Amino acid sequence: MLGIGRWKFFADVFMYKGDIIINIAEKDGKYDIAPEIPDFHEGLKYEFLETKVSGNTLHLEAETTLLPGKKRVSADLIFNGDKCTAKISVPYLGTLELDNGVKIG
Repeated sequence: MLGIGRWKFFADVFMYKGDIIINIAEKDGKYDIAPEIPDFHEGLKYEFLETKVSGNTLHLEAETTLLPGKKRVSADLIFNGDKCTAKISVPYLGTLELDNGVKIG
């Protein structure tokens, strides 16, 4: 499975500045993905609806409580050894590109 591990990104966007952690594991032959935003005290609730692998890219589709209503967020995580680039499409914000992801575990 692609991208197994703990990945840290730094985001600096108008509504958030800080680390974003994405934990990617395998559970019963499927992806088990757990994002964390350490400075977000409300608790991050999410539901992953789809995961697909194509080459070195893991595509994710999810719904989250960070956005009003049930809005879908999509992300492409592009892995290159112990580095990762994330292209995240977020309703109301557009597409964010974080090219500073590193494997931390």
